[in-house]
Amino acid sequence: MIFKSERGAKEATPYVRGKVREIGCKMWFSIKGELTPIMFKIADEDGIIQKFDNITVNFSEVKEYAGTISHEFDCDVIVHGFKINVILEFFPETLKWFLVEKHKKSQNIGEV
Repeated sequence: MIFKSERGAKEATPYVRGKVREIGCKMWFSIKGELTPIMFKIADEDGIIQKFDNITVNFSEVKEYAGTISHEFDCDVIVHGFKINVILEFFPETLKWFLVEKHKKSQNIGEV
């Protein structure tokens, strides 16, 4: 598991696959109304809030599931010197963000 915590972990929402955790996210809106996540915070296994602001968005898409719209961002995040691929998903109807761990191999990029 990448972001260790059994306490705040959610097993699934009806919309995504993988381990899902609610996060706080700061985003940027372009003049055209496009969203870009620029930082997120998540509680670790000790309940300490960790901040991640080294996010690279690989691609994004708007999805609709049973009438519920979401914005899904495939991202690479640097965690303890490793590049981790995750999905950040935003639901504008509820104003909630979720992180989905994709269980993909991480890449060691050295000390950051």
